Amino acid sequence: ATTFLNDLVRTLHASPREVSSMRAFGCGGAPVPPDLVVAAAAVGVTVLRIYGSTEGLIISWNRAGSPLDKRANTDGVAMPDVEIEIRDDTDHVVGPGVEGEIHVRGPEVCVGFFDDPVRMANVFTPDGWLRSGDLGVIDTEGYLTIVGRKKEIIIRGGMNIAPREIEDLLCEMPAVRAAAVVGLPDERLGELVCACVVTDEPLELADIVAFLRNLDLATYKLPQALRVVDSIPMTASGKLRKAVLREAIVAEMQGSR
Repeated sequence: ATTFLNDLVRTLHASPREVSSMRAFGCGGAPVPPDLVVAAAAVGVTVLRIYGSTEGLIISWNRAGSPLDKRANTDGVAMPDVEIEIRDDTDHVVGPGVEGEIHVRGPEVCVGFFDDPVRMANVFTPDGWLRSGDLGVIDTEGYLTIVGRKKEIIIRGGMNIAPREIEDLLCEMPAVRAAAVVGLPDERLGELVCACVVTDEPLELADIVAFLRNLDLATYKLPQALRVVDSIPMTASGKLRKAVLREAIVAEMQGSR
């Protein structure tokens, strides 16, 4: 997971040493910030971003020969014999560069869910494609980039916002050690964007907004709230537990009323 890569890179920056015996560092399960991949390369660690799921195992990953810009900014190309399609909300396949839900078919995809026909119908298409629930984009060279989860989409005033894009940008901020973006309830807009960050330095919402504006993030995606937290809740495999984080913030908001 990203946590281990981050610790490794920090250690090597503080105490450089020979790491040529480590041919590659596969990293996935949680967002892998592009600047972390670049920082790892600077200390001799070749990071290969990976995308997978419980139902689909390893779906795509970068190869050791992939260019640094692809290794930093994408989650690689399909594994052998694996098919990947990006489909819109009408279940039509979209072209390169267009965001949609990732569909997967291949020998490593699970055969189904035991004694659960309703879930089967929701997750699998009649011809065997797995609806991943993840949102992604495939470029003209076949490299896949994960942009978020369908269930995590924040809808602010009718505009769909993928938290993953904002999280990746926040992790480029020198003062930010980890970040998660969640939607908070709002009576007028439906949801507001809340940035949750782990930092060792004083940070205000204005600092976050100014940094993101400088990176040309669309105005409607800018956070309206900031929470500085001690840590981001994660599963044992390193995936962000955003529901836990969101519930804690909402409970805090309700308790302060």
